[in-house]
Amino acid sequence: MSQIDDHEQRLAAALARIAAAAERLAEPPPDAQVQRTEEPDSAAEVEVARLLRQLDEVQAENADLAARVGAVRDRQAATVATLEARIASLTQQIDSQGIEVQRLRMVNVQLREALRSLREALTEGAA
Repeated sequence: MSQIDDHEQRLAAALARIAAAAERLAEPPPDAQVQRTEEPDSAAEVEVARLLRQLDEVQAENADLAARVGAVRDRQAATVATLEARIASLTQQIDSQGIEVQRLRMVNVQLREALRSLREALTEGAA
């Protein structure tokens, strides 16, 4: 995630530089610079070309990161689906074991009742 933050910061900085360059290009030149038309235009064009290359690079990195994030989301979705299926299976096992425990408790109560009856019968017969 730190790489994504780094790329986001770089992208924001590049966009800020592009916006600043675009504002400089949109501004009318002062009277002193009107006579020197060739040099400022070529410097501005070079700066714009550099910024556009930088923008293309950042957009390519952004597309790569978006693809990687998509792959991570797909893996997470698969993992979540697997875990949900496993939870459902384990819940079903717990439910069936709970039913079995309840049945064993009832059998245990019946065995105690039978044992108590046998003890009473034994004491009555022995007396």
